[in-house]
Amino acid sequence: VAEELQAYARVEPISLLEIGAAEAGVLSEFKTLPGEQLKAGQKLAELTGPEIEAMRSQDVGNIRAADAKLAAAKKSLAIAQQQVASQLGTRQTVVAAQAAAAQAEVDLSIARAQLQAFEKLTAVNAPIGGVVVAVNAAAGQRVQPGQTILTVQPAGKLWAKATFYGGDVVQ
Repeated sequence: VAEELQAYARVEPISLLEIGAAEAGVLSEFKTLPGEQLKAGQKLAELTGPEIEAMRSQDVGNIRAADAKLAAAKKSLAIAQQQVASQLGTRQTVVAAQAAAAQAEVDLSIARAQLQAFEKLTAVNAPIGGVVVAVNAAAGQRVQPGQTILTVQPAGKLWAKATFYGGDVVQ
């Protein structure tokens, strides 16, 4: 004997994902529409504007300064090595110059990493695949950190919510 139950159901998303701005800026290259299918990692928009350009310029300046510091440290190291070879300097001077050059390389790596991290913050990408259910901003609009730009229903994250009727239904 097969049991038969009747129910009214609807498909609902388990959760919605709000995608927001990481920095204050102006949205550019933003062409996303409701109902659009997104892929994970897809670029949705770019943050631009005076604040963004000022921060980018500061990071580029930090790279140039660290690069100049590295070049100077390498020259100092070469001079110290020549002085030791000519018996006009000590090994201690060479070791100190090597340490300064190594620190300058670390500073340059840090400056480059900071610029890369900043570039990632200015790009608005889809963290997961799904369907756009709401667009809360437009191209050219000024946004603040944390402001929701769009809402996405993640792919495969649905469930059926049903209500069963009848006296025989076991709860």
